[in-house]
Amino acid sequence: MYRALHQELRNCDRILTTFRHSGAILDGVVTVSVSGNRPHELVEQQRVRYAAYDGRVSEDLEAADRSFMPLISDNWTNHFTWMGIDPIPPNEQEKLRNIVTTAHSNGQRVRFWARPEVAPAREEVWQEWLAAQVDYINTDNLDALQRFLVRHDPVPAERYFSWDDPSEDGRGHSARAG
Repeated sequence: MYRALHQELRNCDRILTTFRHSGAILDGVVTVSVSGNRPHELVEQQRVRYAAYDGRVSEDLEAADRSFMPLISDNWTNHFTWMGIDPIPPNEQEKLRNIVTTAHSNGQRVRFWARPEVAPAREEVWQEWLAAQVDYINTDNLDALQRFLVRHDPVPAERYFSWDDPSEDGRGHSARAG
């Protein structure tokens, strides 16, 4: 399956982040990560890849190479018992922060899945993830996540360009650049 995926991705190489066996990463507008049942040796031996390898906390966090594994993602319940009810236990809060700190020091990003999806527990978990600087929030409830992120945005973005404000240019474009 991965070989077929690689052939398809090769056709899109102009927009994809490309990973070289030498460790070089050529950033593109789209970065593909292979997750799930991943063929480690096959992917690692490629001279040129159009997909990153999705690492796991238990296997890959300490020895992971950012050019091979720019993302560490794992099942939340494999590492934590806290499911958003009552405050997070201090030892689990520390473990979460250590995982994120280690990954970030390796130049990697962090994502968890299999976490609570029912309010208010999911928002409690998301709040801890924001505090720990987890990079991606995985959810099946995008509307709830959007509301949560808007409420908890530490630096709300100022509008850069608006189509409905009258401006000096007479075309309805905002003349103010942010």
